[in-house]
Amino acid sequence: MRTCLLTLLLLLAFQGCVRAADTGAHSPLILPDLHGGEKRPLAVKGHGTVLFFITHDCPISNTYSPEIRRLQAEFESQGFSFSIVYVDPDAKTATLRKHQQEFGLESLTAFHDRHHRLVTTTGAKVTPEAVVIDKQGVIAYRGRINNLYADFGKRRRRATVTELRDALQAMLKGTPIKTPRSDAIGCYIPKVRNLKADEKQP
Repeated sequence: MRTCLLTLLLLLAFQGCVRAADTGAHSPLILPDLHGGEKRPLAVKGHGTVLFFITHDCPISNTYSPEIRRLQAEFESQGFSFSIVYVDPDAKTATLRKHQQEFGLESLTAFHDRHHRLVTTTGAKVTPEAVVIDKQGVIAYRGRINNLYADFGKRRRRATVTELRDALQAMLKGTPIKTPRSDAIGCYIPKVRNLKADEKQP
């Protein structure tokens, strides 16, 4: 009985973490940003790293662009880094650069996760979805940005629950995150076709 209980607890703990080898300040995962610079998207230098998984043609993702900018403006100076991760494997780099500019996201580092290396590592399912990685390389929060959308096609006038903002504030205070996981509403992440590792997308 004790062995079964211990196994269950270990499994639950594992679900809340990403592999230590793939995260943290020494994360081996290196991806080029949209401008060709090689970066470690999972590396954490301050309080945490925030990744926004989006697609350029998802209306719900685009609706959240102003809130993404507000969160960056509020928390970047307090030790959080912010990046956007485009997850449509078929999108063109030029299209993503244009989207980033049109929606005012130029100040965020942007990655094109064509092979879903970040999607697989973090467990992201839909767009938009936020993932926060803490200083220990653990996923501290994963889920929706807030509850602006009650369901598909059902948008509130304003968000009344702000899980991502609450999570970042809790991390700054050193207190437990009240809701470390939540269900995001948006567009499903497109599946990866059989792309070659060295395939280029102009």
